[in-house]
Amino acid sequence: MAENRRRKANFKSMLDTKTFFLSLSLCLSLSPSTVIAQPSSSQIAQPSLGQSNVAPLPRVKPPATGLSELVSDEDAKRLRRAFSEAERGDWDDFARIESDIQDPSAKALLRWLRAARDPYVPTD
Repeated sequence: MAENRRRKANFKSMLDTKTFFLSLSLCLSLSPSTVIAQPSSSQIAQPSLGQSNVAPLPRVKPPATGLSELVSDEDAKRLRRAFSEAERGDWDDFARIESDIQDPSAKALLRWLRAARDPYVPTD
């Protein structure tokens, strides 16, 4: 009886070892793509007629609007151009743009800007 139990234990031990190595060899023989779940070709979205797999180009940013309820869009454009001219120090173009602006508060802002930045503006 004891002999029978010993044989069963040895057989079970041998079976566990054999199963382990069989499982190990099976795992090593499989490629990673077989082990890792991947969508089938029917699950992948295919481009319809007229479409391509190329990502769309980004859209061009639209030009900025005046973004003000106080100054018209045209005066806002002129203000931006006048600020650019002030940055470059082109005070002749700055003065021409300032004369085209209709809004009195925008004109006052440009007069302040010129007084603050133009070294040749009289201060008296």
